[in-house]
Amino acid sequence: MVGATEERSGVVAPKFAGEEQKEVARRYENGESFYKIARDYDCNYQSVKRACEREGVRIRTSPTAQKLKPEQIEEAVRLYITGGSTAGTLTRRRVTFG
Repeated sequence: MVGATEERSGVVAPKFAGEEQKEVARRYENGESFYKIARDYDCNYQSVKRACEREGVRIRTSPTAQKLKPEQIEEAVRLYITGGSTAGTLTRRRVTFG
């Protein structure tokens, strides 16, 4: 049981540690999603992500997400200046926001 002082500190112990954390990281590195692993451990996907980060695992990005190329930035600026839809142009090029 957590004491009153520990509750007020706002510090929460990691969900995973030791061998369990290594297993979570191994599963993620082998292609399983945060969500799948979290369901198996009955926890939030963020707990799985943090465990992987503590293990030094490189977090995958969405395959559809991409960084803007210089020519895409130039086009977006041109469209903004001329009153065009920047979001529409970038969406057509399958560039995600966020």
